[in-house]
Amino acid sequence: MKRILPLILVVCMLSVWSSAGVASSAQSNKEISALFLKENPKLKVKEIKSEDLNNDKMKEYYLLDDEGQFWIYQNQKFRNINCCYYSDDDLEPAHIIFLKQNSKEKHVLVSFEYYPSNASVAVFRLKKDKLEEILNLQGDRGVFIKGQSILMQWKKYRNEGGWDEIATIYIWNNTKKKYEIKSSKPNGYNSDNFME
Repeated sequence: MKRILPLILVVCMLSVWSSAGVASSAQSNKEISALFLKENPKLKVKEIKSEDLNNDKMKEYYLLDDEGQFWIYQNQKFRNINCCYYSDDDLEPAHIIFLKQNSKEKHVLVSFEYYPSNASVAVFRLKKDKLEEILNLQGDRGVFIKGQSILMQWKKYRNEGGWDEIATIYIWNNTKKKYEIKSSKPNGYNSDNFME
């Protein structure tokens, strides 16, 4: 009995300690949003999402504010990554998307739309606690995400006038650590089944 009691105490202490660690490291989006507003009272949070991009078992928080600025909350501090991510008024608002390439490689994307019919996406990779932009696309006809690929539809203007729709598919090259063009075809793809 003398041996079992200390063992039970150790197990209880470990469970309390680990649950306290989880609670402090896994804050809610609402808590992070409140912290952001406390530090930036003139801004409003438009969207907040969390993900563990660097596989350290602690989520980072990604925010878009009402001025189109993109932020990361990591290691108990906010960092402004870039600005000007906002859609025209009656188009789909700018939003954050996560793209998982494999078990150790995930990316965060910011997508937004503007007139006349343009869509844009900025793709970021977290490397050694620094968020770096690895791809920036602007498609006259749209930018779509499906699975692990990014499809950009754009207009290729002819010398004699007019234009042809071109669709370019980008895929992640894990060896080179960058996106590469898988294919680029005239007349486009159907955005619903472009990888089939």
